[in-house]
Amino acid sequence: MSRECARSRVITLISFAVGAWFSLTLTGDVVAQDATAGGEAREFGSWWYQDTLFETLEAGRRVLDDSGVTVEGSYTIDVSKSISGGIEHDSRTRSLLDLRANIDVEKLLGFGAGQASVNFQSQVGPDASTVVGDLQAFSNIDAPNRHQLAEFWYELPIADLLRLKVGKVDANTEFSFVEAGAESIHSSSGFSPTIFTFPTYPDPAMSVNLFAKLWEGQQLGIGLYDGASVDGVTTGNNGISTFFEGSTDYFLIGELSQAWASGRGFVGGWHHNGRFTDFSGGMERGVGGWYAGFEQTLYEDSSVDLPQLLSLFAVYAETDDDHVTEFERHFGGGLVFSSAYGDVANSTGLIAHTVELSGDPMAGFTENAETAIELYHTVQLLPWLAVQPDLQFIRHPGGAGVDNATVASLRVRIDF
Repeated sequence: MSRECARSRVITLISFAVGAWFSLTLTGDVVAQDATAGGEAREFGSWWYQDTLFETLEAGRRVLDDSGVTVEGSYTIDVSKSISGGIEHDSRTRSLLDLRANIDVEKLLGFGAGQASVNFQSQVGPDASTVVGDLQAFSNIDAPNRHQLAEFWYELPIADLLRLKVGKVDANTEFSFVEAGAESIHSSSGFSPTIFTFPTYPDPAMSVNLFAKLWEGQQLGIGLYDGASVDGVTTGNNGISTFFEGSTDYFLIGELSQAWASGRGFVGGWHHNGRFTDFSGGMERGVGGWYAGFEQTLYEDSSVDLPQLLSLFAVYAETDDDHVTEFERHFGGGLVFSSAYGDVANSTGLIAHTVELSGDPMAGFTENAETAIELYHTVQLLPWLAVQPDLQFIRHPGGAGVDNATVASLRVRIDF
């Protein structure tokens, strides 16, 4: 680990500790009851009255829960090794700390409605795709080293038919997502790479979103996002100023989804009004595309002893201009089998994604597509600890003469 990475990680941990200290101190006047081992109840007010650090943190969390503030988080570590092919045979280790506070506005303030959320992210480590040479990004936590307030938004339900969401939002939490692909490490399982200006990790953006329930299980959503990322602005670690001034670039997306008893389908379209440099060096105004997908439960056994679930998902997307983006079309899908025995949950996924690359001669591709095939197995060892071995074969990584690659990864996720 470099000195800069180590320093960044220390700063992140100190910031989290200081934030927890203030949260507990400010709620120190709240009185709660904690049953002792002997059955007696004892009062505690300030955080330092607890016997251990873990009791202190748990006490503070209970106080926040009672006030309408739910704190949750995760720490994910990926270790990947390029076994064959690619650019070089080497390993990369990186991590993502993700902390979120969800706020029930009425419960916290005693008036008002809706909910708010604040999300902090700290990503440390190199981009492992530089070893493999793939364009789709085989790990969905790879990003430039970032320590950022990634999201802060307010959501208001209106007459049980509408939902308004305003603030800095990760668009992939509302649009173009597939729940069945959530455990896949590969980035294209989260959203199509053809939506190359998508305001998602690591660059969520300021936005206004409106969602309407049309009829049973059907929703229409539309979102207007800050599109300044095409001008080199890293919206993930910036504030909201470029949404209102300094940039006239916006990302517009709309989606119609339909849920049924055992699945869900969706279709959407997007447009970015910015100026883009094409492969020949010229400028083009505006780019867009559309996408569609579905997920379906094929088999479900809800028995108490050994619950099992088999799911299928598929996605398709394309862009209307292959002169400014590497990706012209995207086909993807997979099968996911989940089961549980006692307190141990398992899931196994077989996923495949193919992107057709730009046919523009100036793009420099010697292959017409890049394909990734992923096999993973997740073991939930404890309610808060999951281990996930992952193996991917990537055909024509980068589409420009790099040898087919095989990448093995191990993901460890800790929830708290």
